[in-house]
Parts: sequence; C-alpha cells; structure tokens
Amino acid sequence: MLLDDLLTDLGPRFRVPVGAIRAGVRHGRMPLFVSWIVTNRCNLRCVYCGCPDIKTSELTTDQALRLVDEMAELGALSVHLTGGEPLVRKDLNRIVARLRSVGVRYGISTNGSLVPKRLGLFEGCSTASLSLDGPPIIHDQHRATGQVAEVMDACRLLSAMDVELRLVCLVTRNTTTESLDFVVEQAHRYGAQAYFQPALDVVLSTRDSNPVVAETDQIQRFFATVMEHKTAGEPVGNSMASLKHMSRWPHQEPLRCMLQRVAVRIDPQGVLLPCHERAGAPDGVSVLETGFGDALHALQAKSCTECWGSSRVQAREALRANPSELVSLATTLLGAQSSR
Repeated sequence: MLLDDLLTDLGPRFRVPVGAIRAGVRHGRMPLFVSWIVTNRCNLRCVYCGCPDIKTSELTTDQALRLVDEMAELGALSVHLTGGEPLVRKDLNRIVARLRSVGVRYGISTNGSLVPKRLGLFEGCSTASLSLDGPPIIHDQHRATGQVAEVMDACRLLSAMDVELRLVCLVTRNTTTESLDFVVEQAHRYGAQAYFQPALDVVLSTRDSNPVVAETDQIQRFFATVMEHKTAGEPVGNSMASLKHMSRWPHQEPLRCMLQRVAVRIDPQGVLLPCHERAGAPDGVSVLETGFGDALHALQAKSCTECWGSSRVQAREALRANPSELVSLATTLLGAQSSR
C-alpha cells in the first residue's frame, strides 16, 4: 500500500513509468505495448487471412472502454488497433477517444478502404499502417479488385495529417522485385516508410495451408534485395537486423525474447496472449473474467521458434542486441506522448 500511495502521488504526468512499475511489482510484466485485435470482421476476403470466418463475440463498448482504463493504469504506452479490419467497428471512435483522454498513444492497421469515411479516427493517431503488396496485378489478386486505388486514396488523405504512415508488404510467392519497387515508390510519394514481412505458411488464424506462401529461396533473395534498398537510403522502415532475421524465414530455432515481458496481445473476446496465437503459445486469459491486471499476472510465458511480424521482429531484435534500447524507446515515446 505504501508503494501504491507513493506512485499515485506522482500524478498523471508520470502515468507510464508509475503504471509500469506498479504492473512489474504486482504482475511481473510491464504492458507497455499492446496489440489489440478489436474485431475479426472485415470487408475484404484476402487469400492468406481467415479472420473474417472466425465467428466470435467482441467486447462491448463499455467493456472495451473499461479495458482501456485498466491498461492505462498499468502503464500502457501505446496500443495498436488491428483486426480483421478495425474500422468496421462502429464504436471505434469512442475507443480511440478514450485512449486519447487517458494519454495512451495508438496506431491503426487498416486495408484503407474505409479511411475516407472514418478519417476522424486518425486525428491524434500516432501511426497508420496500410497493407500494400505491390502493384494492382499483385496486390489486388491477394485482396480485391480495385484495392490498390483505395490504398492510394487513403495514403493521400493520411499523408496530409500528423500521423506516421507505414506501408506493409506481405511477401508471397507472387511477390516480385517490381512489387518491391512499387511499394518503395509509393512510400517516397506519400512520405511513408515501407515495411516487409513474409507470409505465414498457414492462412492467418487457421491451420489451413497458405496457397501463396513463398519458397525459402525466394524469401532469401527478396530480403537480400530489400537490404540493398535499405543500404541505399530508400524509405525501408525495417531495421537491418530484422531484415536479416526474416531473410532466414521459416527457420525453426529457440528464440530468446524479452519482448513478451513488455508487450501483449488481446483478441476480440478480450483474451490476453503473450504474442501472436502461434508457435506454441499457451492458452490465454480472459480480461473479462479477471480484469486486465490479474490476466497479466496469470499469463504464461511463450516458447517461440519463429517470429514474423515486422514491428515485433524489429523490437525483439533491438532488445536482444541492446536491452537498454527499451529505455531509449520508452523515453522517446513518452516524450512524444507528452507533446501531443
């Protein structure tokens, strides 16, 4: 109680470090970074994603808002809203408003199609990540006819706002060097950073084989070319360390990961997970049954043999090479948070 009283007296300016210390002491984890799948619903049917076919319940608006408050109390620094397609949630405006009101930074991943209708969600948003797998002949066959045009329209609108824009390219057997050149060209055009990551060998959120998974030698060649672009100063957002890691995909070896001590994932039903629901992930814990803090406390560690998401790989590699990077990252984000 004495520690709680002391931390509380520090006030809202120190919400993140105070909450993180409280979470670390009470629960053994500091949930600085949260990836939140707010819905599995989506207005597209991409060939490598099974999320729209998973019929699950979702947190109600009140439950979602309460979760935001609980995450903020335990030091959440940033929350990334994803799906499915998060913009199909009609109450997403209320969720992002609550995130802003409690001082938690947030980012949104989207296919871009609904951005013109819901542009207000990106006021105060830190990062907007849009999927772009290449020119229409590649991207549209993965997703939907005319989808590249929708992504470009979203880029045009978002590039005029105070939001960091990211273009995320999923590398499949259809991906070519022309795909790489196209994505980098659009990154130049809209002041964005291009990120690349390999497609899983299974359809996302299923055990079905991915029909467009790339062969290992193709992955190696492609990421070698991406590294050349990175070295040449092109707007490639992946770090060199993370690109080297992904060029070895799908290697299988035990991974040392500090990230799961400071990053968690939440599914649409409010189940807390240590990471992506794959590679030997233990059963999650429902925040509805126990509250966010107790779910965090009960969460088991994950034994990983792979890591594929561009942002997670980048953060994991940075922490593995230099654990003090966490302090630097948190300080940078905290400063950006207080300046908004």
